[in-house]
Amino acid sequence: MPSATLRPLAVAVAGLACVLTSLGCAGLAKKPEVTFDSARFAAADFEAVRVDLVFRVHNPNGFGAKIAGYSLTLVVDEVTLLDGSVDAPLDLSAGATAELVLPATVRWEELAARIGRGGGVPAELPYQAAGDIRASTAFGAVTVPFATEGAIPVVLPPVIRPTDVRVVDSSWTEATVEVDLTIDNPSGQPITVERLDGDLTVADRVVADLAAPSPIEVPAGGSAVHPIRATLTVKELGIGLFRTLTGGGDLEAGARGDAAIGTAVGTIPFAFERSTSGND
Repeated sequence: MPSATLRPLAVAVAGLACVLTSLGCAGLAKKPEVTFDSARFAAADFEAVRVDLVFRVHNPNGFGAKIAGYSLTLVVDEVTLLDGSVDAPLDLSAGATAELVLPATVRWEELAARIGRGGGVPAELPYQAAGDIRASTAFGAVTVPFATEGAIPVVLPPVIRPTDVRVVDSSWTEATVEVDLTIDNPSGQPITVERLDGDLTVADRVVADLAAPSPIEVPAGGSAVHPIRATLTVKELGIGLFRTLTGGGDLEAGARGDAAIGTAVGTIPFAFERSTSGND
């Protein structure tokens, strides 16, 4: 009667023989399973959006597998932006599931013609992503195809500018002016001015701090007006400019500073400097 200790050894030897001779043992191995999990969008500026396509890779086998890399083709609104292969080693133990992130960058300058067509900016652009993941197991190399689709939010830089300078009160020595700070949003998505810091100038003189006491909501393709008041004196402007201001003449107003803009892909820092003359 064979010893009980010899049976596991016999099984191991038979398994090794299967690997070496390929006598149908590949049928015992299953390909890794790849499922789409989510698309994550982020932007550090208004030039591009980073797209992280997140997949879940599961090893259904009782032995380890290794992900060697992947190929990816990314098409946004019928424009191919990415087509290539990447080495991305990832070890999967028996029965394990891991997250595999496929990063890509969408630059708006590459899609400028698509964004501006039809006289408006779309809220988002469709994308299709397809490729395969390369894996190696004890029974050899395999490829696992994947495909997914979705939409990428379009975010464009706002325009922050003074649009009107008017005198709301005046005396012989000083005048209270109100300047409309207009925020134009060309994007197809609403934005929020979460923070606003900088200077308001009139006739090249700093007359007030730019600040928003609360977030300013700006609708998609629309504008919001944030009025700012300042008191100007004859001493600050000089007699000539003061008379021009209180007499209804045009004076140039300027706005410069930094803002934090809340978008569909996160908060983006934004620097601005614009000027206008009088009642433009």
